[in-house]
Amino acid sequence: MHAAIQSKQAGKIYWVLNQEGLAAAAVYMIWDNNTSYYWLPCLDKNVGSQGAAQLLLWHTIQEAFKMGKRYNFEGSMLPHIEPVFRAFGAERKPIHQLYKCSNRLLYAVRAFLKS
Repeated sequence: MHAAIQSKQAGKIYWVLNQEGLAAAAVYMIWDNNTSYYWLPCLDKNVGSQGAAQLLLWHTIQEAFKMGKRYNFEGSMLPHIEPVFRAFGAERKPIHQLYKCSNRLLYAVRAFLKS
């Protein structure tokens, strides 16, 4: 995927180094014609990375703005990450919706296929 992204010039990797020059955090920012995406964030807590993820997030938001693109946080199901995204103005938007169908014919077909 990296080769394809780079061949189309549709992404860039950003990282934060600590005082010793070790990578504390990194993120792969990718984009299409309209939107920039916060993709593949990495954090090394053993390197002393306090605030590194937030710094990268802020930097990639600024880069998207410079490119004239919307910013997509790509969401997270982890409860400790959502408040960080919301602090930067992200809004929760569902991407999946489940519906229950009360059609007896569909239940009969399903039961028939299971047997």
